[in-house]
Amino acid sequence: MLKKLYLLPLAALLVLTGCSTAKVDPYQGFSPEYIYAMGHHDLQKSDYTDAITAYQSLDSQYPFNALTQKGDLETIYAEYEADNPALAVTAAARYIKIYPNGPHLDYAYYMMGVIDFENGRGFLQKYFPYNMSQHDAENYVNAFNYFAMVVNTYPDSPYAPDARRRMIFLNNTIAQFQMNVAEMNYQRKAYVAAINRAQDVLLHYPTSPHTEEALKMMVKSYQALGLDNLAKTSSQVLLYNFPHASE
Repeated sequence: MLKKLYLLPLAALLVLTGCSTAKVDPYQGFSPEYIYAMGHHDLQKSDYTDAITAYQSLDSQYPFNALTQKGDLETIYAEYEADNPALAVTAAARYIKIYPNGPHLDYAYYMMGVIDFENGRGFLQKYFPYNMSQHDAENYVNAFNYFAMVVNTYPDSPYAPDARRRMIFLNNTIAQFQMNVAEMNYQRKAYVAAINRAQDVLLHYPTSPHTEEALKMMVKSYQALGLDNLAKTSSQVLLYNFPHASE
C-alpha cells in the first residue's frame, strides 16, 4: 500500500508535465482580421516563423474565412523563405487541393516548380555555380512539369514569363543529364540502356541542343548490338536533320 501512495503523485506529476508542454495558440480568441494582419506584418518583416504561427491559428479557428485562404497562400512563401522546402511543397499542394478554383493556383504551381528546381542542392551548390546536369534529373523533371502547368494553363500569369525561362533551361539541362547517363551506359556496354536514354531526349526534349548527340548515340549503340537496319535508319534521320554530321 505504501508503494502505491508514493506512485500516485509521480503519475500526477507526469500528466501535469505533459500538459505543460502543449503548444498554446497565442492568437486564441482574436478576430480573423487581427490574426491575418499580424501574420502578414510578420511576413513583411521576414519573421517567417511568427507569420506561420499566425496563419496556422487562422486555419484552426477560422477554416472557412476568406482571410484564411490568403494566409494559406502566404504560408507557402513563408515556409520557403524559412528554408523548409518540404513544408512549402506541402502547403502548396494543400492550397491546390482545398481551393481547386482559387484565384492564385498559378502561384502555388509556380512555387512548387521553384522548390523542385532548387531541391537537392547543398549550401555551396545553392550559392555558387555548378553543373545541374551532373545531378539526378527527377526533381528537375518535376519542376519542368509544374512550370509547364503555369505556362499552359495560366499563360497570362505574372509568373509565366519566369516559368517559361526556367523551362528552357531545364529542357536543355535534363537532356544533357540524359546524355551523360547514356554515354556512361555506352562505356559500360549497356547499349540498350544508352538507346533508351537517347530516345528519351528525342521524344521529350527535341528542342534541346542535344538531339544530334542523341541520334549519334543511337547509331553507334545499334551498331554495337549488331542491329544494322536500325543503325542505318537512325543514321538517315541524323543526316537528314544534321547534314554536317557526316563531316
